[in-house]
Amino acid sequence: MAALLTFDILGMYPVPASTQVLIGSPLVSAFTINNRLIGTSTKFTVSNFVSTEARAVKQVTVDGQIQNSRCAISWNDVVGGKSIVIELYADGEVSEFGCAAHGSNADGGDEAARPDSLGSGGFAIP
Repeated sequence: MAALLTFDILGMYPVPASTQVLIGSPLVSAFTINNRLIGTSTKFTVSNFVSTEARAVKQVTVDGQIQNSRCAISWNDVVGGKSIVIELYADGEVSEFGCAAHGSNADGGDEAARPDSLGSGGFAIP
């Protein structure tokens, strides 16, 4: 139960039996996940963070590259010693629907941007 609460506070939801982590609105402005087993530290930064309210995710950037999906990232990115920025919509901005990254050519219904748990084809087998 403590692990679920911790991930909830961090705005992440690991999908069981997969390598995907769903992204939500974190309750903290920055955090680091240290993996002592493989010796990595992944730093998360939340831009447009406001402590008084939850905001929708605008885009997710891993090591400077905007991800196709703003709904999920790979578990390997979470524990791989990367730098991850979760950008939330600023006050007054209109939230877009769907999982495609903000400003991408894909619309919110892009199948490739959806996590496996929301797709119509089932879970991918690694």
